Amino acid sequence: MSRVCQNCGREHEGRLVETFKDGDNKPIEIVVCQYPRYKYEAQTNED
Repeated sequence: MSRVCQNCGREHEGRLVETFKDGDNKPIEIVVCQYPRYKYEAQTNED
């Protein structure tokens, strides 16, 4: 399984939030990715 989120392209678990400063230099939180999605590798049954 790839640990890179297919929604945002970053490695994270759970909700991804970043904090920035607005024009008044006050911190604001931006939700970058609410629900991570990961690409699962197909399993092969080679005996």
